[in-house]
Amino acid sequence: MNPLSKRLTAAASLAKAINKHFALFKENFTGSPRFPLLCIGNPSAVDMNPLHLSVSLQRLLLSASTFLKAFWQNWWKSIPRSKAPILAQAGITASGFTRPSYANGKGDPDGVGGPHKPVLWALSISTIAWPIVGERVMGGDPESLQDFCVADKQGQVSVNGFSCKDPKMVSAEDFFFRGLRRGDTSNAVGSNVTAANVNQIPGLNTLGISLVRIDYAVDGINPPHTHPRASEILVLLKGELLVGFIDTTNKFHSKVLKKGDVFVFPKGLLHFQQNVGQRNAVAIAGLSSQNPGVQVTANSLFAANPPMPNGVLTKAFRSDQTVVDSIQDKFM
Repeated sequence: MNPLSKRLTAAASLAKAINKHFALFKENFTGSPRFPLLCIGNPSAVDMNPLHLSVSLQRLLLSASTFLKAFWQNWWKSIPRSKAPILAQAGITASGFTRPSYANGKGDPDGVGGPHKPVLWALSISTIAWPIVGERVMGGDPESLQDFCVADKQGQVSVNGFSCKDPKMVSAEDFFFRGLRRGDTSNAVGSNVTAANVNQIPGLNTLGISLVRIDYAVDGINPPHTHPRASEILVLLKGELLVGFIDTTNKFHSKVLKKGDVFVFPKGLLHFQQNVGQRNAVAIAGLSSQNPGVQVTANSLFAANPPMPNGVLTKAFRSDQTVVDSIQDKFM
């Protein structure tokens, strides 16, 4: 058996031991994974560059490595001293794994490197030891560690969203919005969307929710659009709406809603609503982001700034330049 195979065999044995003894330590590890996976590599080789790993993954690797240290110390104490020389031959010591030295002094013959300081092999969510450990692994963003993170719109720190306002400066006004009133539908599409997201309610920051009120004139539409960062659930309060979305196979899913009906638009899919009743309609929609974003398809294509190249539009719509110019003129 070559040295690399020996180390893999040793890793398999260790993983089985971890599985066997895990009940003794589960009170020390309360994360979502019951036990993450054993990685074939060492902590110094793990790429912790924040550009390459998410914060959640970095935290998982660090906390898992700490857990393994505690486990290793207890596991090693349970090993009969007579077995120590055998383990040492496989590169396993009280401190962790080590690449063994060889008589020729030239390092590992399998080419993975020479002798080095004993190190614990890191825990990772990407490993070949998954079938050995046999534990189901789940991952996700960590729960909030504070009551709220009210958006500091004047903050100088650039993050994915708004930074947090000093809690001492937070008031009830940060969680309040009085503007969800009837909107003006006297426009080209006959509808009005009134948003209540983090831009209107700073207290929504990091909470992952928001809502909108949509008013529709007779025959008015909320034109085809997408929300790149949120799914949407719409409830009709008044009137009658034709609603629908198109999935990535180009299948069209549609329903006519009556008062009290609910419809869901999955995240990122093109969707619309149209008033098909005889009177004005009103709907409220909840979205799964404090800042869902919206991209109206027609506006994006024909009112982009700077404009999209005409050659792209004529080919995409299989039409001539006259047709494209005619449509663009309506958005100027």
